[in-house]
Amino acid sequence: MAGKVWTVQFERTHVVELAHGTKSGSRSVIVDGVALDLGDEKKQFIDRGSVHRFQVEGRPVEVHIEPVGFGRWHYRLSADGEWLDPPLPARKLPIWSFAFVALACLPAIQIIRANDSPLAMLLCGSLAIGATFGIIANARDPLLSVERKLVKCGFLAALVWGVIAIPSILMLGAVRLLNG
Repeated sequence: MAGKVWTVQFERTHVVELAHGTKSGSRSVIVDGVALDLGDEKKQFIDRGSVHRFQVEGRPVEVHIEPVGFGRWHYRLSADGEWLDPPLPARKLPIWSFAFVALACLPAIQIIRANDSPLAMLLCGSLAIGATFGIIANARDPLLSVERKLVKCGFLAALVWGVIAIPSILMLGAVRLLNG
């Protein structure tokens, strides 16, 4: 369970707490020790964040839950039109990320071209697509340093090679050796 605590100053000081179940998607907002009724939220397969509006001392307050990357979140609070937290930096996709996407997709493309098995195509294609989504999400993560982005994207591309390419090359070599 992740969350954040803010102190809001109006006529008197108020404490606003956010508890966010990053895996379950549950949310609760507590103001001065009293939980707010957030209504009946529908559970989503993919948590895309949310905005919760309420009033404290008759003034508008908003809690924003914003997804950043895989399992990472950014929380912001606006009290009476004033933001207490900075916004997320821009989510730009760096050009170098396409090199990692190409590296991750190359083994799958080779397997699909050389094999007519639907199961092999499905498994290899799924792994390449999953790695591509992971690479793009990590490359766009505005809270990661460039070094961490490179490491994570490189790991995902290497994982595809370790799961598809290296075993396939070894298998092809063994088949050629046995067929002489």
